[in-house]
Amino acid sequence: VNLHWKERIWIQPKMNLLTDGELKQYEIEGRSFYWPSRFNPDALAWLYNEVFYPQFKNPSSYEHPIAVPDGGWVMDCGTCEGFFSMFAFERGAERVIAVEPLPGMKKALEKTFHYIKEKNFEVVPAAVGKKNGKTTLDVFENRAYDSMVNADQEGMHKVAIRTIDSIAKDYNLS
Repeated sequence: VNLHWKERIWIQPKMNLLTDGELKQYEIEGRSFYWPSRFNPDALAWLYNEVFYPQFKNPSSYEHPIAVPDGGWVMDCGTCEGFFSMFAFERGAERVIAVEPLPGMKKALEKTFHYIKEKNFEVVPAAVGKKNGKTTLDVFENRAYDSMVNADQEGMHKVAIRTIDSIAKDYNLS
């Protein structure tokens, strides 16, 4: 795609706060989601654009012909706020396994996807790695999306590490 830089400028979508509390409910372009109040929400509109902005304006956007077979499943590794999970359901996924190690995100994700039939959206509170085990996670409350596994130092939060194969086995994905 040949674009001039001016055509790639992102217009931040309007993000509305619907409810306040431990989990804040936001809405962008008719899509509602929950976000833990301990985390800064400033980058959520940018993250939304990463997934839903038209590909001709953002070539790295997920908004392109990704095919999810009807009745298929998706494993969303590093789910964070759940935008890619939303995208997968909108593209025909019947089931999403959300793998997210950030503390507090499991409750927010379950509330965001409360309308999905039980067992069709499940959250695995873990990081993905090459072998099962435990590690530490450096959690950045101002930039939750930049939180990372930090195996070399004492991190802020202990997390499980799961392999994709072990998750697939536990959730009967084939």
